Amino acid sequence: MISEEYSDFKNLLRAGRILDGVYIPSRYPNGLDGELAPTDFYNKGDAEECIQCATSILDLAKKYWKE
Repeated sequence: MISEEYSDFKNLLRAGRILDGVYIPSRYPNGLDGELAPTDFYNKGDAEECIQCATSILDLAKKYWKE
C-alpha cells in the first residue's frame, strides 16, 4: 500500500506497466515470438510513449528526492 504522502506515484502505475512490458522484448533479439527483431516490431510511436513514461517517472522521483 502506498502511503498518502506518496500517493502521486499511483498515477504512474500505467507508465510502469508499459515500460515493464517492453523491457525484455525490446532489448533482446529473441525476446519476441516468431522471427521478428525488435526493430521490426516497435515503431517511433512506441518509442515516444516509452520516453514519456520514463520521463514522468523520473520527474516525480526527482521531486521527492530533492525534498
